Amino acid sequence: MSPYALNKTVSVSVPVLFLLVCLWWTDSNNPALWWLLLIVAHTLGYTHFILGYIYQYKSLKRNPNKNLLAIFFILTFSAVLFVLLFILSNQLALLAVIAIGYFITHGVLNEVTQMKEFMGYAPRLLDMLSLVFYLLTFFLLSLTHPSFLFGPDLVFSNPNPEQATWLLGLVISPLTLNVLLGVCVAAFFWLLPGRLLMRGNYLAGSLTALVGASTLAVFFWLPPVSYIVLYFIALSYHFISWGVFIWQKYRVIAPERVRGYILAHVYVLLPFVIASAFLFQANESVNIVHAALFNGIIFIVMTMIHNTTSFLNEDWFKKLIQPYV
Repeated sequence: MSPYALNKTVSVSVPVLFLLVCLWWTDSNNPALWWLLLIVAHTLGYTHFILGYIYQYKSLKRNPNKNLLAIFFILTFSAVLFVLLFILSNQLALLAVIAIGYFITHGVLNEVTQMKEFMGYAPRLLDMLSLVFYLLTFFLLSLTHPSFLFGPDLVFSNPNPEQATWLLGLVISPLTLNVLLGVCVAAFFWLLPGRLLMRGNYLAGSLTALVGASTLAVFFWLPPVSYIVLYFIALSYHFISWGVFIWQKYRVIAPERVRGYILAHVYVLLPFVIASAFLFQANESVNIVHAALFNGIIFIVMTMIHNTTSFLNEDWFKKLIQPYV
Protein backbone atom coordinates (compact mmCIF):
# COMPACT_ATOMS: atom_id res chain seq x y z
CA MET A 1 0.00 0.00 0.00
CA SER A 2 1.36 3.43 -0.96
CA PRO A 3 2.00 6.00 1.82
CA TYR A 4 -0.87 8.15 0.53
CA ALA A 5 -3.30 5.21 0.42
CA LEU A 6 -2.21 4.16 3.93
CA ASN A 7 -2.80 7.68 5.23
CA LYS A 8 -6.30 7.87 3.72
CA THR A 9 -7.20 4.35 4.90
CA VAL A 10 -6.28 5.13 8.51
CA SER A 11 -7.80 8.61 8.61
CA VAL A 12 -11.12 7.44 7.12
CA SER A 13 -11.49 4.07 8.84
CA VAL A 14 -10.75 5.20 12.42
CA PRO A 15 -13.60 7.74 12.75
CA VAL A 16 -16.01 5.59 10.71
CA LEU A 17 -15.32 2.49 12.82
CA PHE A 18 -15.67 4.52 16.03
CA LEU A 19 -19.01 5.85 14.80
CA LEU A 20 -20.23 2.37 13.84
CA VAL A 21 -19.31 1.02 17.28
CA CYS A 22 -21.25 3.88 18.88
CA LEU A 23 -24.24 3.25 16.63
CA TRP A 24 -24.20 -0.40 17.72
CA TRP A 25 -25.18 0.79 21.21
CA THR A 26 -27.39 3.73 20.38
CA ASP A 27 -28.95 5.61 17.44
CA SER A 28 -27.81 8.71 15.61
CA ASN A 29 -30.55 10.87 17.18
CA ASN A 30 -29.32 10.42 20.74
CA PRO A 31 -27.93 13.71 22.19
CA ALA A 32 -25.56 11.66 24.37
CA LEU A 33 -23.97 10.31 21.17
CA TRP A 34 -23.75 13.83 19.74
CA TRP A 35 -21.93 14.99 22.87
CA LEU A 36 -19.50 12.05 22.73
CA LEU A 37 -18.70 12.69 19.07
CA LEU A 38 -18.09 16.37 19.86
CA ILE A 39 -15.73 15.55 22.74
CA VAL A 40 -13.71 13.09 20.66
CA ALA A 41 -13.49 15.44 17.66
CA HIS A 42 -12.52 18.41 19.85
CA THR A 43 -9.90 16.37 21.73
CA LEU A 44 -8.27 15.47 18.42
CA GLY A 45 -8.69 19.07 17.31
CA TYR A 46 -7.00 20.61 20.33
CA THR A 47 -4.04 18.29 19.83
CA HIS A 48 -3.85 19.23 16.16
CA PHE A 49 -4.15 22.98 16.81
CA ILE A 50 -1.71 23.19 19.73
CA LEU A 51 1.03 21.07 18.18
CA GLY A 52 0.51 22.65 14.76
CA TYR A 53 0.92 26.14 16.20
CA ILE A 54 4.02 25.20 18.22
CA TYR A 55 5.73 23.40 15.34
CA GLN A 56 4.92 26.22 12.90
CA TYR A 57 6.16 28.87 15.33
CA LYS A 58 9.45 27.02 15.93
CA SER A 59 9.95 26.57 12.18
CA LEU A 60 9.39 30.27 11.47
CA LYS A 61 11.57 31.29 14.41
CA ARG A 62 14.48 29.34 12.88
CA ASN A 63 13.88 31.02 9.52
CA PRO A 64 16.32 33.91 8.95
CA ASN A 65 13.52 35.91 7.31
CA LYS A 66 11.85 37.37 10.43
CA ASN A 67 9.14 39.02 8.34
CA LEU A 68 7.49 35.61 8.05
CA LEU A 69 7.26 35.36 11.84
CA ALA A 70 5.73 38.84 11.94
CA ILE A 71 3.11 37.81 9.36
CA PHE A 72 2.43 34.69 11.43
CA PHE A 73 1.53 36.84 14.44
CA ILE A 74 -0.49 39.24 12.27
CA LEU A 75 -2.52 36.31 10.94
CA THR A 76 -3.02 35.06 14.51
CA PHE A 77 -4.25 38.46 15.69
CA SER A 78 -6.52 38.83 12.63
CA ALA A 79 -8.18 35.47 13.31
CA VAL A 80 -8.79 36.34 16.98
CA LEU A 81 -10.17 39.76 16.06
CA PHE A 82 -12.51 38.20 13.49
CA VAL A 83 -13.93 35.82 16.11
CA LEU A 84 -14.27 38.62 18.68
CA LEU A 85 -16.42 40.63 16.29
CA PHE A 86 -18.93 37.78 16.13
CA ILE A 87 -18.78 37.14 19.87
CA LEU A 88 -19.42 40.80 20.71
CA SER A 89 -22.34 40.91 18.26
CA ASN A 90 -23.74 37.67 19.73
CA GLN A 91 -23.54 35.84 16.40
CA LEU A 92 -21.81 32.65 17.47
CA ALA A 93 -24.11 30.37 15.47
CA LEU A 94 -23.40 32.31 12.27
CA LEU A 95 -19.69 32.17 13.06
CA ALA A 96 -19.99 28.37 13.35
CA VAL A 97 -21.47 28.22 9.84
CA ILE A 98 -18.64 30.39 8.48
CA ALA A 99 -16.02 28.37 10.35
CA ILE A 100 -17.22 25.14 8.76
CA GLY A 101 -16.78 26.57 5.26
CA TYR A 102 -13.38 27.95 6.26
CA PHE A 103 -12.34 24.59 7.71
CA ILE A 104 -13.43 22.67 4.60
CA THR A 105 -11.34 25.05 2.47
CA HIS A 106 -8.37 24.51 4.77
CA GLY A 107 -8.81 20.74 4.60
CA VAL A 108 -8.99 20.64 0.81
CA LEU A 109 -5.85 22.80 0.51
CA ASN A 110 -4.10 20.39 2.87
CA GLU A 111 -5.14 17.48 0.65
CA VAL A 112 -3.33 19.18 -2.25
CA THR A 113 -0.23 19.53 -0.06
CA GLN A 114 -0.33 15.85 0.91
CA MET A 115 -0.74 14.72 -2.70
CA LYS A 116 2.29 16.77 -3.76
CA GLU A 117 4.37 15.40 -0.88
CA PHE A 118 3.35 11.77 -1.32
CA MET A 119 2.97 11.47 -5.10
CA GLY A 120 4.85 14.46 -6.49
CA TYR A 121 1.77 15.84 -8.23
CA ALA A 122 -1.77 16.95 -7.43
CA PRO A 123 -4.91 17.93 -9.35
CA ARG A 124 -5.29 21.56 -10.38
CA LEU A 125 -6.17 23.84 -7.51
CA LEU A 126 -9.46 24.89 -9.11
CA ASP A 127 -10.45 21.24 -9.56
CA MET A 128 -9.78 20.60 -5.88
CA LEU A 129 -11.57 23.77 -4.78
CA SER A 130 -14.70 22.37 -6.41
CA LEU A 131 -14.72 19.87 -3.53
CA VAL A 132 -15.11 22.78 -1.09
CA PHE A 133 -18.45 23.67 -2.65
CA TYR A 134 -19.46 20.01 -2.96
CA LEU A 135 -18.77 19.23 0.72
CA LEU A 136 -20.19 22.53 1.91
CA THR A 137 -23.50 21.64 0.25
CA PHE A 138 -23.91 18.64 2.55
CA PHE A 139 -23.13 20.72 5.62
CA LEU A 140 -25.61 23.41 4.58
CA LEU A 141 -28.27 20.74 4.08
CA SER A 142 -27.57 19.38 7.57
CA LEU A 143 -28.01 22.72 9.36
CA THR A 144 -31.72 22.06 9.89
CA HIS A 145 -30.90 18.91 11.84
CA PRO A 146 -31.34 19.38 15.62
CA SER A 147 -27.72 18.35 16.28
CA PHE A 148 -26.52 21.66 14.82
CA LEU A 149 -28.04 23.57 17.74
CA PHE A 150 -25.60 23.40 20.65
CA GLY A 151 -24.06 26.13 22.76
CA PRO A 152 -20.49 26.96 23.82
CA ASP A 153 -20.98 24.56 26.75
CA LEU A 154 -21.59 21.78 24.17
CA VAL A 155 -25.12 21.22 25.50
CA PHE A 156 -27.67 20.34 22.82
CA SER A 157 -31.11 21.95 22.97
CA ASN A 158 -32.41 19.03 20.83
CA PRO A 159 -35.55 20.76 19.45
CA ASN A 160 -38.00 18.95 17.20
CA PRO A 161 -37.46 19.40 13.42
CA GLU A 162 -39.95 22.28 13.15
CA GLN A 163 -38.34 24.14 16.06
CA ALA A 164 -34.87 23.45 14.65
CA THR A 165 -35.87 25.02 11.33
CA TRP A 166 -37.31 28.05 13.12
CA LEU A 167 -34.21 28.47 15.30
CA LEU A 168 -31.94 28.15 12.27
CA GLY A 169 -33.95 30.96 10.66
CA LEU A 170 -32.72 33.23 13.47
CA VAL A 171 -29.15 32.52 12.34
CA ILE A 172 -29.52 32.40 8.57
CA SER A 173 -32.72 33.07 6.64
CA PRO A 174 -34.22 30.29 4.47
CA LEU A 175 -33.71 32.49 1.40
CA THR A 176 -30.03 33.02 2.19
CA LEU A 177 -29.57 29.32 2.86
CA ASN A 178 -31.20 28.39 -0.45
CA VAL A 179 -29.07 30.94 -2.31
CA LEU A 180 -25.91 29.53 -0.72
CA LEU A 181 -26.98 26.01 -1.65
CA GLY A 182 -27.58 27.12 -5.25
CA VAL A 183 -24.21 28.86 -5.42
CA CYS A 184 -22.38 25.83 -4.01
CA VAL A 185 -24.04 23.39 -6.42
CA ALA A 186 -23.46 25.68 -9.42
CA ALA A 187 -19.82 26.32 -8.43
CA PHE A 188 -19.12 22.58 -8.07
CA PHE A 189 -20.57 21.72 -11.48
CA TRP A 190 -18.80 24.64 -13.14
CA LEU A 191 -15.38 24.07 -11.55
CA LEU A 192 -15.17 20.30 -11.96
CA PRO A 193 -17.46 18.52 -14.48
CA GLY A 194 -17.99 21.72 -16.48
CA ARG A 195 -14.27 22.46 -16.85
CA LEU A 196 -13.52 18.79 -17.60
CA LEU A 197 -16.03 18.86 -20.44
CA MET A 198 -14.64 22.15 -21.76
CA ARG A 199 -11.14 20.60 -21.77
CA GLY A 200 -12.45 17.72 -23.88
CA ASN A 201 -12.49 15.12 -21.05
CA TYR A 202 -16.04 14.06 -21.91
CA LEU A 203 -16.05 10.71 -20.10
CA ALA A 204 -14.54 12.06 -16.87
CA GLY A 205 -16.74 15.16 -17.01
CA SER A 206 -19.93 13.15 -17.59
CA LEU A 207 -19.15 10.62 -14.84
CA THR A 208 -18.27 13.37 -12.37
CA ALA A 209 -21.47 15.23 -13.17
CA LEU A 210 -23.52 12.03 -12.80
CA VAL A 211 -21.98 11.07 -9.45
CA GLY A 212 -22.23 14.63 -8.13
CA ALA A 213 -25.84 15.04 -9.23
CA SER A 214 -26.98 11.66 -7.89
CA THR A 215 -25.37 12.06 -4.45
CA LEU A 216 -26.61 15.61 -4.03
CA ALA A 217 -30.12 14.63 -5.16
CA VAL A 218 -30.29 11.90 -2.51
CA PHE A 219 -29.41 14.35 0.26
CA PHE A 220 -31.83 16.96 -1.09
CA TRP A 221 -34.72 14.48 -1.01
CA LEU A 222 -33.94 12.72 2.27
CA PRO A 223 -34.60 14.24 5.72
CA PRO A 224 -31.64 16.34 6.91
CA VAL A 225 -28.59 14.23 7.66
CA SER A 226 -27.13 14.53 11.16
CA TYR A 227 -24.95 17.62 11.30
CA ILE A 228 -22.87 16.27 14.17
CA VAL A 229 -22.09 13.04 12.32
CA LEU A 230 -20.77 15.00 9.33
CA TYR A 231 -18.92 17.31 11.71
CA PHE A 232 -17.29 14.40 13.55
CA ILE A 233 -16.20 12.53 10.43
CA ALA A 234 -14.88 15.61 8.61
CA LEU A 235 -12.92 16.99 11.57
CA SER A 236 -11.60 13.65 12.84
CA TYR A 237 -10.55 12.63 9.33
CA HIS A 238 -8.54 15.82 8.90
CA PHE A 239 -6.89 15.73 12.33
CA ILE A 240 -5.92 12.07 12.04
CA SER A 241 -4.76 12.43 8.43
CA TRP A 242 -2.45 15.33 9.19
CA GLY A 243 -1.08 13.69 12.35
CA VAL A 244 -0.27 10.50 10.44
CA PHE A 245 1.15 12.56 7.55
CA ILE A 246 3.79 14.26 9.72
CA TRP A 247 4.64 10.93 11.37
CA GLN A 248 5.14 9.41 7.90
CA LYS A 249 7.41 12.30 6.88
CA TYR A 250 9.52 12.05 10.04
CA ARG A 251 9.95 8.28 9.56
CA VAL A 252 11.60 9.00 6.19
CA ILE A 253 13.50 12.28 6.64
CA ALA A 254 14.09 12.48 10.42
CA PRO A 255 13.47 9.16 12.22
CA GLU A 256 15.13 10.53 15.35
CA ARG A 257 12.19 12.95 15.74
CA VAL A 258 9.46 10.28 15.67
CA ARG A 259 9.66 9.49 19.40
CA GLY A 260 9.46 13.15 20.38
CA TYR A 261 6.57 13.69 17.98
CA ILE A 262 4.57 10.82 19.49
CA LEU A 263 5.34 11.96 23.05
CA ALA A 264 4.22 15.50 22.19
CA HIS A 265 0.81 14.08 21.22
CA VAL A 266 0.62 12.15 24.48
CA TYR A 267 1.43 15.25 26.55
CA VAL A 268 -1.26 17.33 24.84
CA LEU A 269 -3.88 14.59 24.72
CA LEU A 270 -3.49 13.53 28.34
CA PRO A 271 -5.21 16.46 30.11
CA PHE A 272 -8.24 16.27 27.81
CA VAL A 273 -8.55 12.49 28.08
CA ILE A 274 -8.17 12.54 31.89
CA ALA A 275 -10.72 15.34 32.26
CA SER A 276 -13.25 13.36 30.20
CA ALA A 277 -12.49 10.04 31.93
CA PHE A 278 -13.06 11.48 35.41
CA LEU A 279 -16.14 13.43 34.35
CA PHE A 280 -18.40 10.49 35.16
CA GLN A 281 -17.47 10.67 38.84
CA ALA A 282 -19.80 13.68 39.13
CA ASN A 283 -17.10 15.69 40.90
CA GLU A 284 -17.83 19.43 40.74
CA SER A 285 -14.16 20.38 40.36
CA VAL A 286 -13.75 17.94 37.46
CA ASN A 287 -16.91 19.32 35.85
CA ILE A 288 -15.52 22.86 36.04
CA VAL A 289 -12.18 21.84 34.54
CA HIS A 290 -13.88 19.86 31.77
CA ALA A 291 -16.23 22.74 30.94
CA ALA A 292 -13.25 25.12 30.77
CA LEU A 293 -11.22 22.83 28.51
CA PHE A 294 -14.09 21.93 26.18
CA ASN A 295 -15.54 25.39 25.73
CA GLY A 296 -16.93 25.87 22.23
CA ILE A 297 -15.69 29.46 21.99
CA ILE A 298 -12.11 28.42 22.77
CA PHE A 299 -12.32 25.69 20.15
CA ILE A 300 -13.62 27.98 17.43
CA VAL A 301 -10.95 30.61 18.24
CA MET A 302 -8.24 27.97 17.90
CA THR A 303 -9.85 26.68 14.69
CA MET A 304 -9.79 30.11 13.09
CA ILE A 305 -6.19 30.74 14.21
CA HIS A 306 -5.04 27.39 12.85
CA ASN A 307 -6.82 27.75 9.51
CA THR A 308 -5.52 31.29 9.02
CA THR A 309 -1.87 30.73 10.01
CA SER A 310 -1.81 27.62 7.80
CA PHE A 311 -1.94 29.89 4.76
CA LEU A 312 1.80 30.38 5.31
CA ASN A 313 2.28 26.80 4.12
CA GLU A 314 0.44 27.34 0.84
CA ASP A 315 2.37 28.13 -2.36
CA TRP A 316 -0.25 30.61 -3.60
CA PHE A 317 -0.07 32.55 -0.32
CA LYS A 318 3.73 32.57 -0.38
CA LYS A 319 3.58 34.16 -3.85
CA LEU A 320 1.01 36.67 -2.60
CA ILE A 321 3.20 37.90 0.28
CA GLN A 322 6.48 37.62 -1.66
CA PRO A 323 6.74 41.42 -2.26
CA TYR A 324 6.50 42.02 1.51
CA VAL A 325 9.02 39.46 2.73
